[in-house]
Amino acid sequence: MNELNKLIATNPEFPASYGARANLYWRQGNQDAFVADRVAELTKDGRTAEAEAFAAGYRKARLKGACTAIIELLKNKARTEYVSPYQMATYYALMGDRDQTFEWLEKAYKERSGRLEYIKTEDFFDGLRSDPRYVDLLRRMGLPQ
Repeated sequence: MNELNKLIATNPEFPASYGARANLYWRQGNQDAFVADRVAELTKDGRTAEAEAFAAGYRKARLKGACTAIIELLKNKARTEYVSPYQMATYYALMGDRDQTFEWLEKAYKERSGRLEYIKTEDFFDGLRSDPRYVDLLRRMGLPQ
């Protein structure tokens, strides 16, 4: 574990800790802790409706419920304001829906989303790396496999 991860793991009030620690928990397979820190991160970021939807969905149907709840909230929000297709893709990837993930990644690609620069390092996309659609997307973006 590198020094930043040690600091985050031992200091819950570290400024960027919730998001980074959530990712650490995700890598460790600790889903409950991941969700708790993801909810805390959303709350601290002022996105309380998303935090509440994610938490309620998780209580109802674990990770798939959390993702479904936040996706529905974001789709409703998209009727009146911009919602990043990359963000939508991450939630679909998180719940394991490959087809919807690629549909939203394609939308992000078409709008030239700046968030796509993280596609190779986003933990939630790990399960997609061997998919030919992922390889094709990287190729079209000019990124090495």
